[in-house]
Amino acid sequence: MLMTQYPENILAKRYASLPMVTLWSEVPAVLAERLIWTEALAVQEELGVATPEGAVAAYRAALHADVDLEKIAKREEVLQHDVAARQAEFNELAKSELAHRSFTSRDLTENREQACILHSLNHVRNRCYAVLDRFRRRALEWQFLDVCGRSHGQPGQGTTYGKRMASLADELIDGLKHLDDVIASYRFRGFKGAMGTQQDLITLLGSQELALEFERILCERLGFTPYFESVGQVYPRSQDFAVMSTLFQLTGAFGNFSRLVRDNARLRHLIEGFSEGRKGSSAMPHKQNPSKSERIKGLKNELQGSLNRAATLVGEQEFEGDVSCSVPRRVMWPDAFFAMDGIIETTLTVLDQMELFPAIIEAELNEELPFLSTTAIRAALRNTGIDDTAAYEIIQTASKAASTDIRSGLPNTLLQRLSNDDRVPLELTELRAICVPNHGAAVNQVERVVRRINEILKDVPTEMIEYTPTTRN
Repeated sequence: MLMTQYPENILAKRYASLPMVTLWSEVPAVLAERLIWTEALAVQEELGVATPEGAVAAYRAALHADVDLEKIAKREEVLQHDVAARQAEFNELAKSELAHRSFTSRDLTENREQACILHSLNHVRNRCYAVLDRFRRRALEWQFLDVCGRSHGQPGQGTTYGKRMASLADELIDGLKHLDDVIASYRFRGFKGAMGTQQDLITLLGSQELALEFERILCERLGFTPYFESVGQVYPRSQDFAVMSTLFQLTGAFGNFSRLVRDNARLRHLIEGFSEGRKGSSAMPHKQNPSKSERIKGLKNELQGSLNRAATLVGEQEFEGDVSCSVPRRVMWPDAFFAMDGIIETTLTVLDQMELFPAIIEAELNEELPFLSTTAIRAALRNTGIDDTAAYEIIQTASKAASTDIRSGLPNTLLQRLSNDDRVPLELTELRAICVPNHGAAVNQVERVVRRINEILKDVPTEMIEYTPTTRN
């Protein structure tokens, strides 16, 4: 007989770390809801609501009772309501019927999900500290390693591999600043009942003032602060989009790192790390594919899908709210954080294991050096009295001819062509003297970025900075 087996979440199974997966697992969610129900009853009792003696203690005793997901699922089959099923299970454990008193489902699920989002954001921030540290290490290691810089994929001017790492770090610093801002300004829905007016809480507690006091005490006790003053059944989904877009902004540094590794692997400048026993291809034994960096790109694409889902919810609230946002939110939030976590885990692995090959980097640099030096040659021609526009045209004509030679399998003839041009008053030896590796302010830029990283990480615990990925990498 064919057994039905529900598919697993691939992002959780293959890419995210255990702490992140645990945050979004079903059992912790049930336990979090039990805590909200219990603390709500306790605060209501403290504010004078008549509560059977021992009821709060009974719920506290049942807080950590085994979570029977199968039994809850069977309840839901009958009730056709997930919150009601979990409420009924908790009531049975506590032998009481008070859980959810004067609450609506969104009082429970919105705040609980938001706590999970906030915990996940902090997890991401903490892991990004480790990435900053790795960028810092690589930037310092390759600070003076000259390389042919490229724009539009074509040789441009000289730079260093250390500067490339520093540029990625600087972008990540900017993303982390926005992440800090989102975390600091993040607001919870609070406890406002079915339409957001606190009507049922006012009825239960006897006044608007006591309803506000109930919300204040409960939110502070659970860590759900700050919170919105006025919402409907749901909090604004524009806040979801702000969080999701900040996550996606963070992927900029990771995506650019992935692209850098893949592009330079094609030039044979590096490999992303190839541990003993690893297979680069199931068919071709010689392959050392940059598949981890390709994974980063794939996970970034996945996170973009969550961003798109979040965007569809902005400005689409019907009256005080409905459940049409539930499906995309249940999919997008765990998937977004699993993807982000996988990006970080994989990036750390590549940064720890990648290897550069200075000999081939230097060989390419020397071959392209005449092209990389054209702005310096142009300046030298200006100094001899040649008009700047004329200097540009002279060098461009010679460069195009030299490029044609290279495409025909010949060496770079740019300097020879310039020295043979009657309009150029410089000898071949003088032109060669101009063509030396030049990376401008790259080294100093590395030092400035490293100082910024040092300032950011100075109070971060060592174990957080030195975190090593634990996922299947």
